Amino acid sequence: MAAGIEVQGLSWHAGGKAIISEVSFSVPAGETLAVVGPNGAGKSTLLRCLYRYLKPSEGSVRIDGADIWSLGARDCARKLATVLQEQPADFGLTVRDIVALGRTPYRKGLAAIGARDRRMMQTAIERMELSELTERHLSSLSGGEKQRVMIARALAQEPDVILLDEPTNHLDIRHQLELLTLMRGLGPTVIASLHDLNLASVFADRVLLLAGGHVLGVGKPAEVLTAERILEAFRVQSFIDAEPVTGAPRFSFQLPNQT
Repeated sequence: MAAGIEVQGLSWHAGGKAIISEVSFSVPAGETLAVVGPNGAGKSTLLRCLYRYLKPSEGSVRIDGADIWSLGARDCARKLATVLQEQPADFGLTVRDIVALGRTPYRKGLAAIGARDRRMMQTAIERMELSELTERHLSSLSGGEKQRVMIARALAQEPDVILLDEPTNHLDIRHQLELLTLMRGLGPTVIASLHDLNLASVFADRVLLLAGGHVLGVGKPAEVLTAERILEAFRVQSFIDAEPVTGAPRFSFQLPNQT
């Protein structure tokens, strides 16, 4: 299931300073948005506002028309799932146990896992190709396998929207490509912060470019990631051609005034 997400005039202040200011964008149901920008641009702060860790100083976040702050925690968790950079301690839990945590918003108290819970867990496990790892502990897995487990947990929530904070961080090239390929076919609407503009260009339907807490552009990668905007955001010169396999914009960089 998927639903669109709409963000209007979102700002968050700390110590009297605006960390992000008047951020507005929308993502149609089922599409993928990459949030890109230099360190300190406000990417993580934006995602924290989207998944209700931080309450916006101004503005709103709506999923399928419902303001997320008007929802109870359980109802919000049914609409929105999050995969963060930090991997949790496994506390001796198996992969299956961790995926089962995704069903928490649908269970009451200490109620046992029901038939629907098991179906959704198994579907998520199969989607992430984890069937052979279900009895393994999280601590025994590789970085790429851990990421797939956490995405499976998120999928088991049956969310409309999945948020991923730097999902390719610490992954090698193969695991980056595998993960981003999986992201495109997840079903829910996906918003992911990414450092690599080339990965964002190939795998995202839309790109949101942040700098200094402000939106420099939002739209299709070729429309947003221009040489002028990249220079403004990252203070590097960029050279753009077509990626030979997909035809998406491809970027190389150098410091200004280098020869």
